[in-house]
Amino acid sequence: MLIAAEALHVHEQLGCCTLVCVRYPPRGGMLLLDRQYTDDKRNAAERFVAEEYMIDLLSAFDSHRVELAQMLCSGLPLPYDYSGLLCETLFAQLLRLPTARLTPVAFSALIAHAALLRPAFPKYLAGSVRQLYLRVQFLAPELTGRLADVLAHFITNMNFRWPWNRYRQGLSQPPGGPQRTFLVLVLQHLVRLTSWDHQLLLQETPADFLALLGDQPHFSGLPNPVPYPPPPAPPALPPPREQQAAAEGTDPAAASGGEGEQHDTDTKDVTMAHTDINGAAADTTAAATGADSTVQQGAEIMPQDNVQQQQQQAVVGDQAHTDQKLAAGTDQQMVEAADQQQQEPQDPVQAWAGKLLGVMQARPPPERKPLPHEQVLQWIDEQQMAEQLGSPEAHLRAVAVAVLAAGSKSCSHCYAVLERYSPYLLQLLEGVGSPQGQLLLLDLLWDMYKSMPRRLNLALSRLHELSLVSPATSISWLAAPSRLQLGLAADEAAAADSWQLVYNILAGTFARYEGAIENKARLQDAVKKAETKLGIASQESAAAVEAQQRAEEAAVAGVEGEGGDGEPDSSKRQAIVWPGGGSSGVRSGPAHRVEVAALREQLAAKKLAAAEQAVVDQEAAITPLAEARKETLLVASKSIIARAAEAIQATAQQAAEQSVAKLADGADPNDASNGAIAMDEEQQQQDEQQQQDNATDAASSAQASKQLCQAQIRGFFRCYRMNIVHLGLTEQLLQHIESLALNDDVRAAILGPLHMA
Repeated sequence: MLIAAEALHVHEQLGCCTLVCVRYPPRGGMLLLDRQYTDDKRNAAERFVAEEYMIDLLSAFDSHRVELAQMLCSGLPLPYDYSGLLCETLFAQLLRLPTARLTPVAFSALIAHAALLRPAFPKYLAGSVRQLYLRVQFLAPELTGRLADVLAHFITNMNFRWPWNRYRQGLSQPPGGPQRTFLVLVLQHLVRLTSWDHQLLLQETPADFLALLGDQPHFSGLPNPVPYPPPPAPPALPPPREQQAAAEGTDPAAASGGEGEQHDTDTKDVTMAHTDINGAAADTTAAATGADSTVQQGAEIMPQDNVQQQQQQAVVGDQAHTDQKLAAGTDQQMVEAADQQQQEPQDPVQAWAGKLLGVMQARPPPERKPLPHEQVLQWIDEQQMAEQLGSPEAHLRAVAVAVLAAGSKSCSHCYAVLERYSPYLLQLLEGVGSPQGQLLLLDLLWDMYKSMPRRLNLALSRLHELSLVSPATSISWLAAPSRLQLGLAADEAAAADSWQLVYNILAGTFARYEGAIENKARLQDAVKKAETKLGIASQESAAAVEAQQRAEEAAVAGVEGEGGDGEPDSSKRQAIVWPGGGSSGVRSGPAHRVEVAALREQLAAKKLAAAEQAVVDQEAAITPLAEARKETLLVASKSIIARAAEAIQATAQQAAEQSVAKLADGADPNDASNGAIAMDEEQQQQDEQQQQDNATDAASSAQASKQLCQAQIRGFFRCYRMNIVHLGLTEQLLQHIESLALNDDVRAAILGPLHMA
């Protein structure tokens, strides 16, 4: 056990090592290609000088990417083709530990420019990537991620064209293999840069490579929105004749007889009308004798037109009959689906979430605009949702499901909807309780967004910004074995997404703190400017008062010198025109200048007070952010250490169980039953060899999983060791490591990066 003095000594050593590493970072170097392709077999001194040229240019022209690319590709005074050396140097600086010299995006831009400016660069690039791919099992996980990120950027810049057939050996590896995992990372970055349905991505990437990503992401658990306001009910059908007659107190037979009499009257009227028409036709027969030829031609054409018309009517009738059948079938299916939905028991939380989602998405007439959120919250109170659901947890679940479903349309919808309903969600979280409510909200978010990692990351970041969920709670929730997988994972894409989510949560927490510090610095600069302006305004006010006094004294002295009785001449005093004034009644003169200077001084004083208050408020906001940063990093470190210990122990136990099971499967049951039947020597040797192979495979798999787990831990602590030392978390982590009684390998994986090993 480490005593307090020893822990303090270790903490001091870690702090000194961290400061030295930050002040003097490693140079970085890597040999990927043969010497004949890089430095033309020159001596090491010339290669070192050429590399130093390139590294100095990377450091000096970081903010001028175009000029940097041009100078790297055509501005170096080297008497040979240095495309291979340039490629090696760029990859060496990209894969430098603990951090790269530039960001991965900068390296991807430089590589793309070099591929365009130097014709021989692409073949050296392909060779370097190939060599790194073959040795990817020796790279740290963070280096694999950097390489995959840069390669994905380069592939998108080259219209998604890449020799995928040279990397097919990774497809034959089992899940969790290093080369297979690298391919998954590259494809994930490609999808993040574009989309799943990008045409060039689908055309240029083979289908067996895209199959590594699994199914296309989709939302799950979305409620069915209920229309709001409800649609109007269909009009009621008129009652039958018998019911109508019974309601009116009349006889149905009499009613039918009356209808018969009315029918006879109508028949008589129709007969008289036909008689009049026939008479009129007889009168006009003589006038139509001159058109006999036309009538005959029409008689010849009419039969053909009648046939076509009859055919068209038959076709229309058949189509109408078919549509009627389809409509009847569709109606029947809808009725059956509705009956089935009514028969199935529906979750009340999902039912209320669907109603609330319908209200959120409603666009009632006549404006056809969405309802304001105040009206939506009023609808929740009017419907008594909390009383209907019966518990604060169910109420929070229903509202959260509706809000997350409303934000599933796009990223901007997610940001806007969460911000709009965040005060109400905060009230519900307070009613449920801080830890339980936050975990409930995180579970809902995971269930709905787990197959869409980018949207999950954005939504979780928005929850942190709105203080709906704390980052420490998110880290502890994400570190569960079902979400964060250490070692070899069956689903490489899901494991990579979980690790990326952990890094994003920590990066967002640190970014919010750093943004608050920068905002405080800007506010302090504003305070200094306000103090300067207030000093200038005070000086101007004092000068104006002094000028007014001098002007009054000069005016009085001038009037007394001209008057005979020593009394001031009021008419002459009124005739004085001050500089800048006029005789048109405009306010001017020293008195007015004093008033203006005083107003300016008051305004500057108000601005200074507002700026100082803004600094105070910002300092108050920085305090919880600093605590959240420290707490989140400590929780993440402890959770990952505990998960690593559990994963390594589970891997060893699983390997032992597999070895025992394979030994049992390889044993002969007849030999165990009677022991009298002897196996021949050849069969016995084969069985023993099979048992040894099975044991070797189990041991190698366990060793590979253990090494990957240690590499993941080492990469995490290598990334955040400076923050751990700076925040003073080393002693707490050492005490936590001692309390877990970890083995030497895990201790070395954790303490190695902290000691800069």
